[in-house]
Amino acid sequence: MPVEAFAQSLGVAADDLVRRSYEARFPDRHRVAPPPRRGLAFFRALDEPKTRWVDGTPASTPYTNLLAMMFPEARFIHLIRDPEAVVLSWMGFSSRDPGLSKAEDLLTHIYHSQRTGYLGEVALGPDRCLRVMFDDMVGRPEPVLRRICDFIGEDYAEAMAEPLAQKINSTGGTSDAVRREFAGVAGHALLDRLRGWFRQAADPAWQIAGQAEAKAELDRYATFRLPLPPG
Repeated sequence: MPVEAFAQSLGVAADDLVRRSYEARFPDRHRVAPPPRRGLAFFRALDEPKTRWVDGTPASTPYTNLLAMMFPEARFIHLIRDPEAVVLSWMGFSSRDPGLSKAEDLLTHIYHSQRTGYLGEVALGPDRCLRVMFDDMVGRPEPVLRRICDFIGEDYAEAMAEPLAQKINSTGGTSDAVRREFAGVAGHALLDRLRGWFRQAADPAWQIAGQAEAKAELDRYATFRLPLPPG
C-alpha cells in the first residue's frame, strides 16, 4: 500500500477515535437543552453540530509531513510568538517536564520546536499553512481571525475573539525566580538564533529553507524525540 494511502487510513481511524471519545466523555449532551446561541458554546444543538476538530499540541509539530498526509483536507496555522516570551512562559509553568528542568535543556527544546514550526510552514506551502503573528492575534484579533476564517473556509463571528480575553494555560507571572533563570540563557546562541527567525518572520515572504530541504529535515525530526542535539 502506498504510504499516502496508509497515512490517510490512519487519519480516518484517528478522526473516528476523536469523535467517539468525545461522545463517551459527554454521553448526556444529546439529552440536555442546548445553550443560548451566542458566544462560543462547548455543546451544540443536534441540528447544528460541529463540523471539525482542532488540535494545538506543540509536540505534534515535528510530524507535520505525516499529519498532512493523514488529513489531506486539514489546514495548519503557524502561530509565531516572540521567543523571549515563549521561554519566559515555559519557565513560569506550574508543572514542567522534569527532563526540561535545566534552563539550557528547556531552551534547546524550544529551539527545535520552533524550528519545526518554520519548517512545516515551508513544507506545506501557503495553500495549507497560514503564518500568524501572536502579537497581531492579541493586539488586533478581528482582522487576524477574519484572515484565518477565510483560510479555513469558515464564517467569521465576533465571539471568536472571546477566548483571547482570558488566560487559558498554566503559566504563572514573571516572578523573580523566573527572571533569574531567564538571565542564565538570555545571551545563549540558540536564543539569538530564535530572535533572528522571529525578526525575519515579520516579512511574509521570508522562509527558513527551501521546500525540499524543509520536507527532508522534518522527516528527520519525525524519527527522533525532541530535543535533538543542536546542528
